[in-house]
Amino acid sequence: VVDWLNGYRTVKPEIPVPEGGSSMQTWRLFGRRTGCMCVSPKKRLKCIRNASADRIAAMWANFRGQVARLNSSELVQRALIEAKMPPLRNKWRPRFTFIPAAVSNRTGWIDIKSHLLGIIRDRTHDHDPNAFVQMRLPIVDVVTWIAESFRPEDWVVLKMDIEGAEFNILPELIERGGLPLVDMLAWECHPHREHVNGQCGQIRDQFTRAGIPVIVEGTHYIGYDKRYVTDFADGFPLPPPDSAELQKVCREVGE
Repeated sequence: VVDWLNGYRTVKPEIPVPEGGSSMQTWRLFGRRTGCMCVSPKKRLKCIRNASADRIAAMWANFRGQVARLNSSELVQRALIEAKMPPLRNKWRPRFTFIPAAVSNRTGWIDIKSHLLGIIRDRTHDHDPNAFVQMRLPIVDVVTWIAESFRPEDWVVLKMDIEGAEFNILPELIERGGLPLVDMLAWECHPHREHVNGQCGQIRDQFTRAGIPVIVEGTHYIGYDKRYVTDFADGFPLPPPDSAELQKVCREVGE
């Protein structure tokens, strides 16, 4: 997929389900494309899971086979070096680099119990032990990486939806004088994970006072790109033709 995004392959590899997106946007798109527009979010997720069972199984099997290969500090270091270097072929063409790591204001390792398909499955009611995988992931000190990789004359958009890790990363970036390296902050802040009330606003205000635009996921931009929408259009059925059919689907899963 990375080679295709970077123009090294002309044919896009087959992907079992659309490859990314914010949770809420994913629920909405999956709901429309699978005909699962149930009122209850839990029923909608259950309907989506049933409608996408074959694709989910294929993606899950593929992911389990890739965990050991991706869980490599050497792979992460190579990717970090590549990410800060200009593209070799065409310096004007965007270059994508995917780094299989967690981020914080320190280096190290983190143990997590992850459900690959948590976005489109109701995790709270899934008691199948085979549905989860225990992983030990490297942590990248992204504050230091930014400081060592960019200069003020570079154009840097810092985009993050990192489930509370922003409260470690952004204050330290500010404290270490890293704001001149950032030209825009695009984020989702997670106030329910705050240690100090109002920290989302405090961080936003510090960026704003430094003259750095701050845009918010779901308000200023959507949580997916044009490739994501195309996958839905190409690979998923259109919703049933009328609301009666939609309600029938929802009733079948207990709406």
